[in-house]
Amino acid sequence: MHLVIDTPWDCTDHASTLKASGARTVIRYYNHVNSSQLPQKRLQAKEARTLAEAGLSIGVVFQQRGGAKGHIEDLTGP
Repeated sequence: MHLVIDTPWDCTDHASTLKASGARTVIRYYNHVNSSQLPQKRLQAKEARTLAEAGLSIGVVFQQRGGAKGHIEDLTGP
């Protein structure tokens, strides 16, 4: 098992299994817009609590349009 997992999928139901398999950190995502293409990519409070309670560290990446076409305003507050 990898020590760090980077995934766009909700890990709520797998937190204990990930920890038991040797994972230490889960990297997830958030953004200003709840994408209709992949809404589960966005970290939600319940998932964060579940991962933390399982003893996993959480790394969160802000990703909004991936900076496409120079949208620097994505890095300002909502």
